[in-house]
Amino acid sequence: MADRKVVFRAYWTEMVALNFQIDPARLEPHVPPGLELDFHNGATYISLIFANCRDVRIFGWPLPILRGYKTVFLRFYVKRRTKQGVEHGSCMVKSLVSSRIAQWSIRRTIHTPTSTVKIQSETSGFDTIEGSDRVPSADYSWFFKNEVNRLKIKARHRMPTLSGETKVGFILNRNYHFVAEKGKTLAFPMEVTSSNVWDAAQASFSCDSKEIFGSEFAGALSRRPISVFLAEKNTTYFFAPDQ
Repeated sequence: MADRKVVFRAYWTEMVALNFQIDPARLEPHVPPGLELDFHNGATYISLIFANCRDVRIFGWPLPILRGYKTVFLRFYVKRRTKQGVEHGSCMVKSLVSSRIAQWSIRRTIHTPTSTVKIQSETSGFDTIEGSDRVPSADYSWFFKNEVNRLKIKARHRMPTLSGETKVGFILNRNYHFVAEKGKTLAFPMEVTSSNVWDAAQASFSCDSKEIFGSEFAGALSRRPISVFLAEKNTTYFFAPDQ
């Protein structure tokens, strides 16, 4: 995509994803026009993702005032059929960020509704080198309407493959960010560099899902996730949307 204009670029130092199976009927009302739900082995999923972002650039320009931000967001998975084939992407349900500048940048560049909340995190073991036996861990807490929500997680071992046939590959290998806007669908092509990925050894999670994300997602988020993984060191590029 060398000829495409990059509208938003972010370097993720670490990311944690909790993935839940959900009834497709809960997602259908949220699918933008021209898209359909993407299934993996006959099931649909939502992912609650926690990430720490650094070195943000919008339209190619760095934001010195924005050294970084933390984010918590919920997304689901869709696809679009074209003459060239099937394009796999994701849609945001809701995004929370720790910085008003990040909120402005995300809304301005990739047209994603975003709210600002207080997010804290303590992480270790993510800055690993090849051959290291260290495993990462993370402790995230975020505040919504004065209520504390929290995730604590520790990794187990690195995962060897991220093909689309695996759940992790299905979650990570997304080529588009889709946004519904004024009755139309904006399609932002994406490119994500490779990551180190670990599965989880242990995790604890508490969240007022109904209040934050809505009643249609609360049931799925209250159940045990079907997979949990941690990733580090990737750069995500969002290109100008298809016309």
